[in-house]
Amino acid sequence: MPNSVTVLVADDDAAVRRALADLISDEPGLRLVAVASSADEAIQLAAEHQPAVAVLDVRMPGGGGRRAAEGIGVRSPQTRILALSAHEEKASVYEMLSVGASGYLVKGSSDKELVDAVFRTARGQFNMSATLATSCFRELLPDIRAREQAETVLRRSEDKFRALLESAADAMVIVNGDGVIEGVNTQVERLFAYKRTELVGHPVEMLLPARFRGAHVAHRQLYAAAPQPRPMGTGLELAGRRKDGSEFPVEITLSPLDTEQGQLVVSAIRDMTDRKLAVEVLRKSEEQFRALIESSPDGMVMVDTSGAIQQVNAETETLFGYRRDELIGRPLETLVPERFHQAHVFHRGKYFDAPTERKMGIREMAGRRKDGTEFPVDISLSYITTDAGRLATARVRDISDRKRAEAELEASFELVRRAGVERQELLGHLVRAEEAERLRISSDIHDDSIQAMAAAGLRLQQFRKRLTAATEVEALDKLEEAIEGSIDRLRHLMFDLRPINLDRAGLAAALRAQLERIRSDVGLEFDVENRVTSEPPSETRFILYRIAMEALVNVRKHARAHRVQVRLADVDHGWQVQIDDDGDGFEPPNGGSIPGHLGLTAMRERAQIAGGWWKMESRPGSGTSISFWLPDVQQAPEFMLASVSA
Repeated sequence: MPNSVTVLVADDDAAVRRALADLISDEPGLRLVAVASSADEAIQLAAEHQPAVAVLDVRMPGGGGRRAAEGIGVRSPQTRILALSAHEEKASVYEMLSVGASGYLVKGSSDKELVDAVFRTARGQFNMSATLATSCFRELLPDIRAREQAETVLRRSEDKFRALLESAADAMVIVNGDGVIEGVNTQVERLFAYKRTELVGHPVEMLLPARFRGAHVAHRQLYAAAPQPRPMGTGLELAGRRKDGSEFPVEITLSPLDTEQGQLVVSAIRDMTDRKLAVEVLRKSEEQFRALIESSPDGMVMVDTSGAIQQVNAETETLFGYRRDELIGRPLETLVPERFHQAHVFHRGKYFDAPTERKMGIREMAGRRKDGTEFPVDISLSYITTDAGRLATARVRDISDRKRAEAELEASFELVRRAGVERQELLGHLVRAEEAERLRISSDIHDDSIQAMAAAGLRLQQFRKRLTAATEVEALDKLEEAIEGSIDRLRHLMFDLRPINLDRAGLAAALRAQLERIRSDVGLEFDVENRVTSEPPSETRFILYRIAMEALVNVRKHARAHRVQVRLADVDHGWQVQIDDDGDGFEPPNGGSIPGHLGLTAMRERAQIAGGWWKMESRPGSGTSISFWLPDVQQAPEFMLASVSA
């Protein structure tokens, strides 16, 4: 079908990937051109097939949807991106939109929503569920209002061409028949470093180097005699001139525009500096590549598919004690202890069968010098494809000093531990272990349960097309509704286990996100007042968050409150959180806990174990106030050891 919308699907979950592929293949007007399981594969296939739309999973190997979108934007610029995720998370939405995604769809959506979203994306239209869009808008609304107030005066002075100008990616200049500038967009201000008021009403030649101005007037007059859309100055050297007098190469496209006031000319101006630099970089790429290899502080060894060394740098000579000419052409195993030769040949062959980038720190190995001595090394692997074939690049780092430092630090840590400084270390260990387990469970839910449920949902939606009996369709509706509800509950569970905002945006943002959910569920209004000047360390942040969430759960379950206020602040070399609600209140006990309020004891114990305090004030009919504080404690020796080891 020549007019079909071509589609690339990228998802690391095989079941979801196949279901999406089948859905698109069955849809008239859509044509599946490629299927990928990682970001790198998606970028490569997009470059080969140039699809109209790429449906990208936000979380997949190789950097996820963000890296895939960035790479596709370079290799296949006309391809529009539709993000697909199991997370209904604003941080992920903003991340994907920032790299050019045209929409964000949550897994578990109906097949009709998916298909419609693909068509809308192909037409250049935006896609997002109303619920998610409303949540994002609510978060951005204060910034939007502030920006609108700041731009009110400027908007009043802009003419009817403002929308056209400001939406363009290029610098846009509107000139009248006399060569006088009538309007510009923000890109012109950025490109030429003039303010808008310094350009409007002045000759367009002020944006050109002085040596071109006379000729430009003549070209402009010739164009005015026979205006038509066309590139300007084909075969001529074109340059722009900034306010400070500096020049830069440009490409200019002209388009006539008839108005009631006469004919105008719209000039689209593009800075060609990067393109010219790219040509120059390409010309010098081999020289620069060799210089990069040579300047590396690590040993660099390039090997062909037969295992023969093709190139090394000076650091390799220093590390291994060989001259360069003694290594070129010899087997890579020359640099490996003899007892590892056979296994190394096997692993090298497997690597070339399926080459991938491998970072340092995955596996410690040993190198062998010319004199036969051995030393510990860390190795990263990457590969390049040349006209002569595929080459692997090994970056070799001598980690002898690091191993000695680790041993010394471990010995120091033992001394500190014997001295009794263990509480903070133990607390950090427990907190990290708890959060790691929460993250593992959350990841398992995303990578297994939600993916499987989403795939099942897609299969049911495809099965619907084959049903004719009303009773069967009704039964399928109920089953789909149950699957959608299960996916939604799993997402909420993922969020409760390990909210992404806690790592990405901090404590205040994570609490706001939870309060938004509570408001959506039970109508509880809230305020969050954040006076924290610096985010607490991760372990402290986790404890603060868990205590606060325990308090908010109590408000939701027991207080029958209409509003809750959360205040965060830096206090006494630590962090204090205060949570006030306007609920029923109660008579606090002199000691112990209250039936139905066992979390009070847990909150107090969490704070005290972390070296802080917790207190509560409440009276029947007057609401409840809970406040707690944790100190800013230096990291325990184990944390420092882990940092050095990394």
